[in-house]
Amino acid sequence: MYQLTPPPRFLSRFSLFIMAYFISANALFSQDDCDTPYTQADYQMALSQLISVREVGESVSATVTAEVPVRFYIVLDDNGNGSLVNYDQAYMQDVLNFLNTEYSTHPDIDFNFVQCGEVNIIHNTSFYNGTKDIKNYAHVSQAVNVYVVNSPGSSNATFPWSTVGPNNVIYLKDYNIGSNTLAHEMGHHFGLLHTYGAEIAYHNPVMTFHDDYPYSSTFPRELVIRELQPSNSPLMFKTPNHGGYPYDGPLYTKAGDFVGQTPAGCKPTNQSAFPGCSFTPCEYSGTYVDYNGMPIDDPSNILAKNMMSASGCRSEFVDEQLERAYGIFELFRKFQYETEDCGNLDDRVEFEGTDHGQDRVAITFDQLGQIAKTLTTPNGDFDGIITNTIGSTAYATSEVIKLGSNSDFSFTQDEWRDGVTTQDLVLISKHILGVGPFLNGYQMVAADVNNSGGVTTFDIVTIRKLILHITNNFPAFDQPWRFIPEFVTLNNPTHFDGGSDDNPFLFDLTGSQTYQLKPDKQGFDAVKLGDVNGSNSESLLGEDPSELGEPIYLDIVKSGENGVETYDFRVEDFEDIVAYQFDIEFTDEYLDYSESLSRDLQGVNPDYFGLTQIDQGIIHTLWYDEANGGSASLEDLEEIFRLVFNVNTNNNSTAVHIANGVGFRSTDKTAKPLRNFAYTSDGTIRPIIEREYRNSSIASFSADPNPFSGSFSLQIEAIDNTEAQVTLLNTTGQTIYSAKQKLQKGTNSLKINGLGNLPAGVYFVQITAGGVVATKKVVKQG
Repeated sequence: MYQLTPPPRFLSRFSLFIMAYFISANALFSQDDCDTPYTQADYQMALSQLISVREVGESVSATVTAEVPVRFYIVLDDNGNGSLVNYDQAYMQDVLNFLNTEYSTHPDIDFNFVQCGEVNIIHNTSFYNGTKDIKNYAHVSQAVNVYVVNSPGSSNATFPWSTVGPNNVIYLKDYNIGSNTLAHEMGHHFGLLHTYGAEIAYHNPVMTFHDDYPYSSTFPRELVIRELQPSNSPLMFKTPNHGGYPYDGPLYTKAGDFVGQTPAGCKPTNQSAFPGCSFTPCEYSGTYVDYNGMPIDDPSNILAKNMMSASGCRSEFVDEQLERAYGIFELFRKFQYETEDCGNLDDRVEFEGTDHGQDRVAITFDQLGQIAKTLTTPNGDFDGIITNTIGSTAYATSEVIKLGSNSDFSFTQDEWRDGVTTQDLVLISKHILGVGPFLNGYQMVAADVNNSGGVTTFDIVTIRKLILHITNNFPAFDQPWRFIPEFVTLNNPTHFDGGSDDNPFLFDLTGSQTYQLKPDKQGFDAVKLGDVNGSNSESLLGEDPSELGEPIYLDIVKSGENGVETYDFRVEDFEDIVAYQFDIEFTDEYLDYSESLSRDLQGVNPDYFGLTQIDQGIIHTLWYDEANGGSASLEDLEEIFRLVFNVNTNNNSTAVHIANGVGFRSTDKTAKPLRNFAYTSDGTIRPIIEREYRNSSIASFSADPNPFSGSFSLQIEAIDNTEAQVTLLNTTGQTIYSAKQKLQKGTNSLKINGLGNLPAGVYFVQITAGGVVATKKVVKQG
């Protein structure tokens, strides 16, 4: 007898619900929706088990019940879309009830399918479309794992004898969760084969001895006539007719499903390949004959209605199939299942110190080799099964991985930089200097970006390189998050509360240490690397961290001679500033960045500048008081630094500008973080805004989108409350749009509509305020 590894369990359908759920009448009669792979080895394995499996199934003399736990995973895309139905608890119970009905028609055998834990709702496009295989990230070995996905291919299942990966998984298309396809795939889970046997059924040939279609070991043919073994044969199951000489030798696998109560079949999916294989709604009406010229004899209409057939009308099992399924259950499957402890592992992954759950976190628990894998829901919840225990308390080790937003689950540069700012550098500096120790151990973990087990100046250098785009990640880590098992803070709370003995690095924070999984402490605390102040979008759930303070205005003054241009960066309202960071754009076609020079602001040095080349040059810059962690104030029009460029060509329009984007960060996770801001000593965030127009109430303005189609919006930065004239002109000076606009101090938005009929081309926006005219070019696309 073959020893099998643990498998999963199947689903079913319930009559009225299913009929409403099928997509079309055509699907009822012709769709196969099964992509479970068959090999010659599968036939040989099924054949080798016939004796032992049959003995178990036929030995049942009183009603027995097979308890089968099922764990459901509903996979949607990143935005939670893709479901055709509402997978609430009532729906899933209907699915289980249907399975119980279909698998309990034998007079002595009942199957009881029960839900294992909560339905795991997963928002992940890579799992949804099949780019990544979900079973590698969410799977329990003690139940049938049913994944509802949208990946390419039909629904499929693993046979109990499969040795490639876990053999207890079923994949279903979304529209098959409430259909007989689930019951069909569950049949494969219990070792049942298709009633039509091989993937290719041959029609009666013209030539004798089958010379026109040589026997194929890859696709063994199933013949209509089935023979009974002699009464004294130990192989009591009826077997399909294998054709006699020369096709009855030991080298040839007998085709068919090895169940005598089911007829030979023909697969109706491709009519041209199988002449005579046709159905009138749900009744076989074809004229198919096999190599012996024998027609299908099916007075009970089993061919069309059997659950393991190719017909979309499948709706029932024969007793021998259920006996075989129960034999597989008794011999193999029940030793895999765990029904008492289903869902006993139940907790959350939260951002430390908050109740903000973390989505896209994959957790693997290992209990003496018993593996349970789970994924968090969008709310951060997870559950699973813990079975190996010591005394009354479960012990385990764990691996926790945040899945990045790229299709291969790697992380974007913005995900690494999310929440990592110059304020974090200030806080780390103060901690090292002893003038502002961290509040708790979580901040220490966040600050240790070089994974040294402590907080040092090397962490500051590493974070600074990330902010300046010199590096795009923290090289010591493969993900920008760390997850601390709750048992650490449970057993050693003083090491995370800011006390004098606060040193979280005295303990293993990776989950590789064996620890107790107490019912209320099975979760994990998430820490964003480099983000000491907790300003990342995950912790804030997309909310603005605070009200933005008054802007700092930046004047960029150009001068130059002899092929060299200098740009002085002068500030207004630069008061009590502890740190800043912003980006500077220049056209690298005309300018070569040469150097940066310190001016009135103390402590600026070349390490505070990073250069990247994209479509144009971008210089990333930052500043903080590295020596003392203090604040600085400058008089209006004092300079924070100077940039020096070499001029490549004679171009009088060369200019350097602050990069687009002001404020702290974007509240839209799909957008890049906003880049240009400073911090005051009390933590207030102040946007840095370029003052492009001197002696005007308008500091700057921009148009979006540009190019535009039918409309665009103006973002106007006003220094004071004022009134402005807004005008749109074409290249001949003709006025297309004109309106007076009251502006409030700060950011103002004005949308200009009704431009869809304008000819494609160049236009100019003019804003006149305080006698100063500000102009920008916009483009109307065709």
